[in-house]
Amino acid sequence: MYPLSFVCMGMGICIFILGVGHNLLAIINGIKNDTDRTKAAEIFRLHYSTMMYTAKSILIDDASAEDAVSDAMIKIINNLDKISDVSCDKTKGYIAIIVRNTALNLIKKQANRKEDTDEALGEIPDSDISILDKLTNDESCKIINEAIISLPKHLSDVLRLSIVYGYDNKKIAKLLNVNYDLVRQRLSRAKKSVKKILCKTGEYNGR
Repeated sequence: MYPLSFVCMGMGICIFILGVGHNLLAIINGIKNDTDRTKAAEIFRLHYSTMMYTAKSILIDDASAEDAVSDAMIKIINNLDKISDVSCDKTKGYIAIIVRNTALNLIKKQANRKEDTDEALGEIPDSDISILDKLTNDESCKIINEAIISLPKHLSDVLRLSIVYGYDNKKIAKLLNVNYDLVRQRLSRAKKSVKKILCKTGEYNGR
């Protein structure tokens, strides 16, 4: 049974949240800006169940899942400027990326493993991949979105964080808790993969 706790949202308004650690509550309550504090509390209220479901699908046990969700929520709080609509699909996708990668990193820590380096295959040149930057100006482009979705999660995550949320490689590395060079490699591979898909569908003619 989870403890029942509350987060103050300003103006004497509080919301009750089930199963939130006291440290996280203190962080949310400690946000000085009323708008940001309200946004953080609303994000947690709306997405907590999904965050726990995502974390538990990776970590299995409740305690580890709660740790992952708490860590993920702290990252989200530190990047509230990236969220304009707390309930839109874009926000849901962003939260899923953060929670999933936080849970995966927690597994690595628990197993006392070093960071996975099996992708360190050397630097992949960025030549001829700038086409994606041109094509992704229209986020609603169905074919591009489908191409990104079809990528392995570790590639689609960095690509979405880069082109949809506007993070630079250094910020992505910090959010996903991986090294900078690995982010560059994954982003380059993701762009090349999407380019191949677009070439097959005729959306990119090679010019």
